[in-house]
Amino acid sequence: MAYAINLLVVFADGGSVFAQSNPQEPPSLPDSLISADQNFIIHYTTDTRDSVSIVDENNNGIPDRIEKIAAAFELSYQTQIQQLGYSHPPSMKNGSAPYHIYVVDLHNQFARTVSSDLDSNVWEQTNVSSFILFDNDFEGPGFHISGDDAIKVTAAHEFFHAIQLGYVFRKKDAFFYEMTAVWMETQVFKQIHNYLYYLDYFFSAPDIPLNGISFTIPNVMKHVYGGCIFGFYIEENFGTAAIRNIWEQMPNKKALEAAAHLFNGHGSTFENEFVNFAKWNYFTGSRALTGYGYSNSEKFPLVSVVKDTIIEYYHEVHSGGYFLTAAYYVFRPVKTASYTIRFSADYSKRWRLGVLAQSSDTITDLTLLAGESKEIGAVQAGQPIVVIPCNVDRYADPEKIFFKETPEPYSFYLQKVRAPDPALVKSFEIQRFYPNPFSKSVTFRLINKIESNIVLNVYNILGQRI
Repeated sequence: MAYAINLLVVFADGGSVFAQSNPQEPPSLPDSLISADQNFIIHYTTDTRDSVSIVDENNNGIPDRIEKIAAAFELSYQTQIQQLGYSHPPSMKNGSAPYHIYVVDLHNQFARTVSSDLDSNVWEQTNVSSFILFDNDFEGPGFHISGDDAIKVTAAHEFFHAIQLGYVFRKKDAFFYEMTAVWMETQVFKQIHNYLYYLDYFFSAPDIPLNGISFTIPNVMKHVYGGCIFGFYIEENFGTAAIRNIWEQMPNKKALEAAAHLFNGHGSTFENEFVNFAKWNYFTGSRALTGYGYSNSEKFPLVSVVKDTIIEYYHEVHSGGYFLTAAYYVFRPVKTASYTIRFSADYSKRWRLGVLAQSSDTITDLTLLAGESKEIGAVQAGQPIVVIPCNVDRYADPEKIFFKETPEPYSFYLQKVRAPDPALVKSFEIQRFYPNPFSKSVTFRLINKIESNIVLNVYNILGQRI
């Protein structure tokens, strides 16, 4: 894991979690630098195991790494506080006091945001002060990015954690802290695509809950970071300020409740948006389509598909999934044909079925409730019908050890619509026949149902053709 937010809960590389019995005190370091706009104090040493490199290319007596850290935090402050309108971290006393950064050896962690006044007996608290520990060299097997880019995105990520703690600390929303902190990296440093590293973990495992918290499954914590894609989805559909809107509600609402409130304010629902989010996540990478989904979807990895198979007449699937997950099934017709789909689930309110049928220039986009059946329409031979069962249950406890529980079952049935027998199809229809009976003239409307020649004969009451 790249970063940590060290509240009572410490997210450590390797997937462990533990509670601090006492608040952590900041380290004592002999040297410091006040940043250019005096919003930060960077504490460091050039001695002991916490030593930073003494490289000083401009010969001003300050190690270059310390100056780069200070500049990265200042730019993060300008973007997050001044441009995007987030509140100051409580430690900054509404901008009248600098925020403290301590550069130390964190081994395989980029940085850690540490609470300085959190009640160890409370798992939900507002207005939490903090300081940041920042690694001194980014050297070791735990670092997937290094150099100046690593300094920049780490500063943006951790300073947003400090801001988040000012709104609320809530253990059960841990996923939202990390996904929005990775999202924030791109707001401050748009040219650095660190988030792509984490998207691999999300797109390769759509069966892990969006808000799932587990520290015993390999890579689940990185999946939480990859959840930044949900932040991108919210931004593209509801604007950059939407993430701030959610954080401003979070002192009184859990993260997903606040997101649902945002969606409701725009005439939608959480359930509808989660299914649409799952649909967007299919058309990425080599599947990306112009005008559909994320604006830079071609950069994203491909979502994992359960099954990609040929279909001719009929296919059924019986499976299951956990809360806030999606599964992807792809079916390719042997011949151009129309299909219908039917969906069922034991817990009907917790499920939706997304369906995407792609043709050369259009996409049929459907969503089914459990118990519904819909016609997909004509699908060209070889073109994909993408079926996406989505569990939209946002009320499940994210601390559940989901992999030990029984998945909630669902079923769907995909069936070809058989063409009707031409002998039984009406070729035309007569309407508005008047007057009836008639003597000299009659008026009627004839509607041609199919392309064909029509022979019209009129007979009298005696059966004579007239």
